[in-house]
Amino acid sequence: MGWNLYIRIFTKHNLLERRNERCLKQKKELKGLVRASRHSLAEAEERVSQREKMIRHQQEENLELYEENKDIRSRYEESIELIKRIKYLAEATTYNNDRARLGKIKELTREFEATC
Repeated sequence: MGWNLYIRIFTKHNLLERRNERCLKQKKELKGLVRASRHSLAEAEERVSQREKMIRHQQEENLELYEENKDIRSRYEESIELIKRIKYLAEATTYNNDRARLGKIKELTREFEATC
């Protein structure tokens, strides 16, 4: 019985060593996976951060363009109104002479230049 016990102990010891080696190998693999996951996560967070910065920048540009467009639209509407007034004046028969019409058109033109 002495040898049988020794062989069983030796066999169990070898099994435990192989399991231990497998566990250490798995532990190293898992550490590598965790490290790679952390790296991927950091890269993804950086991409999100860059995208957020880009979105903020685009929103600021959009706001500036909106304000500029609003100003241009306002000037355009003023121009249309002035053109309508000039057209009305040119077609009106309330002024009997061309000199009076020309004076009124010049006045409207100066008014337009003052607004621009």
